[in-house]
Amino acid sequence: MVYNYEHAASIQGVALRVAALGALGKPLSRYSDDELRKEFSTPTATVDELDQIRERSVYVTRSFIRCSFTPEFEEGDEITEKNAYGEVCVTFKSPDTLKRVNLELAVCEPDPIFTRLLGGGDLIFDCGPGSNPNDLVGYMSVEVGKEPNPNGVSVEVWSSAIVDGKRSGNNPYFHWVFPFASMRIGGDRVIENGLLANTFEGFGTGNKSWEKPTVGYLDGCGPTIEGYPPPPDTPALEMDPSAWPYTMEIRNRCYSYARVPNYPEIPDDKSGFVNPRNGIPYATAGYYGDAAYATAQTRVTDPLDLSVSTFQDPTTHKAVPTPDEQGYTSIVELRADKNYGDARLAGTTRYVPGQYVMMNGRKYHWDGTTWQQGAAPGLTSVTGGTPGSFSPAGQAPPADLTTLKADAVIGDAGTSKPGNAWTTGQYVVLGDKSQAHWDGNAWVVGKAS
Repeated sequence: MVYNYEHAASIQGVALRVAALGALGKPLSRYSDDELRKEFSTPTATVDELDQIRERSVYVTRSFIRCSFTPEFEEGDEITEKNAYGEVCVTFKSPDTLKRVNLELAVCEPDPIFTRLLGGGDLIFDCGPGSNPNDLVGYMSVEVGKEPNPNGVSVEVWSSAIVDGKRSGNNPYFHWVFPFASMRIGGDRVIENGLLANTFEGFGTGNKSWEKPTVGYLDGCGPTIEGYPPPPDTPALEMDPSAWPYTMEIRNRCYSYARVPNYPEIPDDKSGFVNPRNGIPYATAGYYGDAAYATAQTRVTDPLDLSVSTFQDPTTHKAVPTPDEQGYTSIVELRADKNYGDARLAGTTRYVPGQYVMMNGRKYHWDGTTWQQGAAPGLTSVTGGTPGSFSPAGQAPPADLTTLKADAVIGDAGTSKPGNAWTTGQYVVLGDKSQAHWDGNAWVVGKAS
């Protein structure tokens, strides 16, 4: 069998992502509500409280200096026997076997969030007069004699794939995965006329329970190993989001790497938490306390002020990216979302006919009350009155007489146009506030006479 492989060099670090793991071995961001309640012994925790845990557990940064790893092997036993004359008569050596990889991470600054994720400890917030209690100002080390991070983290690094002196045009990045890492603060930290060292040391092993920390973000189609191909002709976003690669066997390796088409989006200030639904950084990087939760979750605009144009270009019907685009697996999740669900969008304008937003490969529309599947429907019927009404209720009327006459359903040649001529005084009000009535053959201006 002939393999096709582009010989690229790995140069420069592009992004680093760290995800906190739970006792089950998988990222906390991928825990179910019940699993989180059990993990933290909080049987009465609300959904919002559980989401806060998930949303503080995945951190992405470009402010790192290096990520180095060294495979550590256990030397095989060596057996040697000599004969009576002193010559070697029997010799055998067992092969060396991989035990773990030794890891070192170095970052540019003493980032308290990154430090706490990897090395345990606690964060310090500003509690002074007039301060915001959610302003993060420092870090406290783990207590003496206490294990810094018993469940560990997963570490992912992206680097550039260089061919002929430039980034490759075909899968231009390497994606390196360490599915389990036990880390601690390491190195000499010297306050001097120079950079304070910010290094973390530890080791990595396999982790059969590991899953990709975020859902819906295109990390790449993902590698395969011989004998374990992905579904044929399957778009990357529709593949199993938990599989990197697609087999548990390869997840239980100390490290893996593969060529991929892109890397995670980096926050504007180079470090920050990311949305577990789609891997997109929140608008404000950093640690979010309870009081700042709603603000921290808002991206693009305040959901209370959302209009149709926030989701959808009304002319092209092309979806405008939203914080949770491609992140939902069911309409139930969309309706319940804290930022864009039914409760937060109550009272906002319904989509006009034909509008929709694409999420996770499906069309959804807002009907003014709740999210519905598919594109927004048009008018289905019209009833004469003083004034008359259009169905479904709440749907915007045709913009003007020309639009009404041309409507494919209730227009002059529509499939559900009125039958008999309307009686004296009957009419409907159009979008431009003009009046129209049905004369038995066509729509005409004004009230029926």
